[in-house]
Amino acid sequence: MKQFNKETEILAVFSGGISNEREVSLRSGKAIYDTFKANNYNALLIDVNTFKSFQLLESCVCEKVRLEKEFELEDIRYLLRDMKKIGIDYVFNALHGEFGEDGKFSAIMELLEIPYSGSGILASALGMDKLKCYQILEKFDIPVPKTYFYKKNSTDLFELLTKLPDFPLFIKPNSGGSSLGISVAKNLIDLEISIKNALLHDSTALIQEIALGTEVTCPVVGNSENHSFVFPVGLISSGNELFDYDAKYSSDKTQEIFPAPISGEQAEKIQKLAIKVHEILGCKGLSRSDFIVNEKTGEIKFLEINTSPGMSGASLSPKAAASINLNFIQLLEKIIQQS
Repeated sequence: MKQFNKETEILAVFSGGISNEREVSLRSGKAIYDTFKANNYNALLIDVNTFKSFQLLESCVCEKVRLEKEFELEDIRYLLRDMKKIGIDYVFNALHGEFGEDGKFSAIMELLEIPYSGSGILASALGMDKLKCYQILEKFDIPVPKTYFYKKNSTDLFELLTKLPDFPLFIKPNSGGSSLGISVAKNLIDLEISIKNALLHDSTALIQEIALGTEVTCPVVGNSENHSFVFPVGLISSGNELFDYDAKYSSDKTQEIFPAPISGEQAEKIQKLAIKVHEILGCKGLSRSDFIVNEKTGEIKFLEINTSPGMSGASLSPKAAASINLNFIQLLEKIIQQS
């Protein structure tokens, strides 16, 4: 773990962002910032508003620099300049989706030579591009759903229909998170609507066979140099048809149970798969992989990986940590240690 001098070194939490997961990221960033501050870290909270606007939400006072709340970074060029001027020693990335989770933010930190939490450029990009992720993981015998894709303005839908399995089908954007743009198509009319909905969030829509079973999730913390630490598997039970954005963040019917009430053998298989996915893609810090497990057949299928998963009070990874008596600051410090 990077050793912080809490009186003189600065840790900046970046949140918000430009993706459709902005509000989730703001909640993650605030929870992370508040926890660092409560544990005497000299922390800043920065909101990425657009590609050209960065605003300091919460300030700190130390011997290095005194910053006021209204301090504003008006352009990415000034962000790069001022991060050096401010003297930021470490960046905790709480950005989700485009720019924050797709490798672009990691690239900026690499150019600035500022240490940061989470995965690097390649692992972030691969985790964000679900289709590429599936294609790579299949080569390593990771079970994934049979997947087809529709590219905006370049795929012939009628030709695609001749290849698709029977309904119902699951549709989601190729990139993005927080389950935005996902739906189930039960007929051709549904399919057309579902594809259009997914294309609101990305230029490519994925169309998948529906894997029967229970959705589970498994966070992992690790890097290429240290043995990965795997958390308990959690079961996700939603009152909605899908574990969508509403089920994740609004519904009072959703249950997230750690550890999942599945067999020990199944839980161990899922944990091993989560570690394998994390390591194949070259992830660092925290990742969270989601799976479908069919208790009757024993079949497990990988659904997706989040290389910058949510970290608010409603998020799955902090709940997984709490189930083994790992509090939030301990989780954050473990992420820094393994990034």
